[in-house]
Amino acid sequence: VTSYKIYAGTSATGLVFLTTTTTNKFVRTSLTNGTTYYYQVSAVNSAGEGNKSDVVSSTPQSPLNKQISMSIPAALPG
Repeated sequence: VTSYKIYAGTSATGLVFLTTTTTNKFVRTSLTNGTTYYYQVSAVNSAGEGNKSDVVSSTPQSPLNKQISMSIPAALPG
């Protein structure tokens, strides 16, 4: 794996590309407390992008400073 693509949205369907990261950790800031955010991740290597993960969700709450932190598991489809 050379990088991970992260997709996000405020509904479980229609997630859009958010960013690419080269580490297995991701922090997203400036979110609205009480709003549920949905995510999918895919692994990328020299052969291209693999399958997207299952959709996961997270809802920041006060006083979490309006951010979400997640770790990407080492075993993703593809």
